[in-house]
Amino acid sequence: EALALSEAEGEISHMFVLSEKIKIRGLFFCQNFWRDNGTIV
Repeated sequence: EALALSEAEGEISHMFVLSEKIKIRGLFFCQNFWRDNGTIV
């Protein structure tokens, strides 16, 4: 039972890390997009 719980926690933390990476990538994409279009944010 404890093993199943730790596995679920691992899945959640993995999803959290994944969403953080996507957020960071999106932020860089937005900065590059605005810079390419001559608008500094």
